[in-house]
Amino acid sequence: MRVREFDVAHTTFEVDDLDDTYSVHLTQRRCQCGKFQAFKFPCSHVIAACSAVSLNAAQYVDPAFSIYHIMNVYSSSFQPIGSELGIPPTSVPKLIPDKWKLRGKGRPRASRIRNEIDEVEVQPNSSRLRCGICGQLGHNRRSCPTRIANE
Repeated sequence: MRVREFDVAHTTFEVDDLDDTYSVHLTQRRCQCGKFQAFKFPCSHVIAACSAVSLNAAQYVDPAFSIYHIMNVYSSSFQPIGSELGIPPTSVPKLIPDKWKLRGKGRPRASRIRNEIDEVEVQPNSSRLRCGICGQLGHNRRSCPTRIANE
C-alpha cells in the first residue's frame, strides 16, 4: 500500500490499495472502506497510515476489546437454569418437524441428469469385470465359477 499524507496534524491520509484509493481520518476514526467504523478495529488502510507516521495502530482499537471490559462482562454472576420443570410454559406454538422431509439412511440419491458424455465405453481389454481369482473376463471373484466349484 502506498500512503500519501495530507494533514499530519489532523492525521488525514490517502491510502492506495491494489484495487482503489481510500481516505483515512485517524482523529475521527474513519476509513472510506467502512471496516474501521463497522468493526471498531483498525483496517489495513489505518494500519498502513499509522506505520507511515510511526504511530501505534493499537491505540485505535475500540475500548470494548480491552481486557478490562471483557473481564467486566464475565464478572457478574449468572443464575443457573435448573431443570426444564422450572421454565414457565410459553404461548408460542411448538414446532414439529415434517417426517416426510427428513432425510433417510444411507447415501442420498444423485439428482444429476446423465447424458451421452457420462456413458463409459467398454473396451475389450477392460479390467472392470476381471476376476481376482481366475483372472478371466466377464465375472468377478464373488460370482467366479472356480470359487463356487471349490466350496
